[in-house]
Amino acid sequence: MADKTCLRWIESLLAALACWGLGLVTYCLLGVSPDFPALLLLAACTFLVYTLDGELPFSPEDRTSYSVLRLAPVVVGAVVAVLGAVLTFRREALFVIAVLAATSMLYMLPILPGRRRLKELPMAKTGIVSIGWGFSTVLIPALQSADVSVTAVLWLLAYRIAFLAPNILASDWPDRSSDLEAGIRTPANSLGTPQFMILCRGAAASAAGIALVCVIGGYFPVWIMADAFGVVISGAIIGSRMRQYPTRYRLIIDGIALWPLAPALISQFSF
Repeated sequence: MADKTCLRWIESLLAALACWGLGLVTYCLLGVSPDFPALLLLAACTFLVYTLDGELPFSPEDRTSYSVLRLAPVVVGAVVAVLGAVLTFRREALFVIAVLAATSMLYMLPILPGRRRLKELPMAKTGIVSIGWGFSTVLIPALQSADVSVTAVLWLLAYRIAFLAPNILASDWPDRSSDLEAGIRTPANSLGTPQFMILCRGAAASAAGIALVCVIGGYFPVWIMADAFGVVISGAIIGSRMRQYPTRYRLIIDGIALWPLAPALISQFSF
């Protein structure tokens, strides 16, 4: 039980690091100066959301054991993060954050008709998480900046959602039985293994295709193709290990979400 709780916290920390890193990459791709306090708050909010989802007594598919002592600091941290966001983010970014916060509450809490959570709607879990990550790592940093191309932001939003889709799809694979018992339908527990692998690889291929279109269209520098190499790695790992998807490969794929930091930082120090 303790090992599973520790793993949950490690995954929350990796998610926070990925949010911080991908937000920084957004600033690099858009050619604007990073807002580091905003990035830090986004990472903290991501950690809190992932941890809260696992600690709440309404999440039997995730929760290992319910503990008020573990939940209390998370709630306090959430209040502090809200106050920090109000003082840090621009009005447009705050609006998106408010939408994400409301969606997170619907996602985690049984407040829909029939005491259902948003994640319990058929196939809703994967889509909500993918779009949430796209908004957190692309749209909010872009709204914190001035004089950015709307077209470039929309292309980057589509690319990042596609980039993260294999990761989000694969993260549901080890949980497919517990999700199903909790009434949560995802591609992982609704499709056969071959079809699911095709879906993951297709998402990876679409991300690489969008990156290529962005380079050809002149929206982003050519190093976005090196960024897209990370999703190719994810597709290869998922394709080769899906049938025996152990915990270590889940953590590896979570770590690959940080890959875009490498080409982004190299590009910044090279010019």
